[in-house]
Amino acid sequence: MNKKYIAFIIYMITFWMQPFLFCQNYDPETNLNIVKHFFIDGYAARNYDIINETIAEDYSGYSNGQLNKLKGPAAQIKGIEYELKVHPNFIIKIDDIFASTENKVTVRWTANWTDQKSGKQAILYGTWVAEVKNSKIIKSWNVYDLLGTSKRLKQ
Repeated sequence: MNKKYIAFIIYMITFWMQPFLFCQNYDPETNLNIVKHFFIDGYAARNYDIINETIAEDYSGYSNGQLNKLKGPAAQIKGIEYELKVHPNFIIKIDDIFASTENKVTVRWTANWTDQKSGKQAILYGTWVAEVKNSKIIKSWNVYDLLGTSKRLKQ
């Protein structure tokens, strides 16, 4: 066989197999289970050990356009504690969850609590995208509809 032909074949195999050869934890099902474990068993259940287990130390969380709002598992726990202080009966649940082949998992969620001022039931809808690497959540982007919640409470 021609050396150029062999080199070309090796190059093509390396090029097309690159996502599988060099990507760690590229299993969508595993990533989905890690995020589900964080969201249900950690966040919703207020189990801080699971949050520490699933969030990377160098984690960065972005929320409604605020860059670098959360850093690491301690900041995530602090955010949950604040939510519970302001809304003691805060409940969050997963409405839909799916994983992509690019180490990202998307969660469509709903949160409920009783508004302390009006006594009305508040509902907040949001979407959270998490990036997983080495079995840890390393980044997330959270978008939620505070304006819609505010309008519903004023009705």
